[in-house]
Parts: sequence; C-alpha cells; structure tokens
Amino acid sequence: MKKWRRIFWLPLKGWKPNCHRSALISSGNEDGGVTTVVEKALGGIYKAGTGPIKWVLAYGQEVPGPRLYLLDCGGHDGEATTGLVASGCQVVAFTTGRGTPTGFPGVPVIKITGNSILSSVWN
Repeated sequence: MKKWRRIFWLPLKGWKPNCHRSALISSGNEDGGVTTVVEKALGGIYKAGTGPIKWVLAYGQEVPGPRLYLLDCGGHDGEATTGLVASGCQVVAFTTGRGTPTGFPGVPVIKITGNSILSSVWN
C-alpha cells in the first residue's frame, strides 16, 4: 500500500459505527451551543483560516514540514493538547470561550478568546 494511503486510512481503523457522536464533544461545548462533532469540526476549520490544508496527521505523528495540518485526535482539551505536543508542537494556541484551564508542562499554552466577559476576567 502506498504510504499516503496508509496514513490517510489510519484514523479510520479505530472508528466504531455504534459510538455516539456526542461522546466526542465536552459538556462545555454543549453548554456553549455546540451539539454535534460536526459543528465542533466546522468551528475548528473556521479558526484555521484560509490556508490550504496539507494533510491529516495521525495522533502523535510528526509534522513533516511547514504548512497547515489537521491532527486526528479526540475533542477533549487535555487529549488534544497532548497529541499536538506529541506531533512536535512547540507552542499551543488554545482557543476557548469558557476559560478552560488547559496547560502542558514544558510547552507554552496561549489562551485566545472572543468572549468579552472572559477577556475582562483575564485582564
């Protein structure tokens, strides 16, 4: 099998057809109005900007070079941050609307929000 096919299909190997999709989002997402993993994914794509996506990386797969990549990982903050660092991320830009206390030892986590109430609390 060609390398790109093996990497592309790797995330699908663990997929379970009977897994409830709401298990992939947190209660904080639901409280904020995000009700499905599809809505959560659309928010992530929107935050990525307009650059072309180069590749989808498996969890912990090393980033092969510059460009925009997506990481196939869980939607919970700690798991996602761990996956980013395992893939070689040196600074995590963490967007939050609720002030999630996510951090990671040895790697700076910069919190970004568009929530004016949260922003005033931080300042």
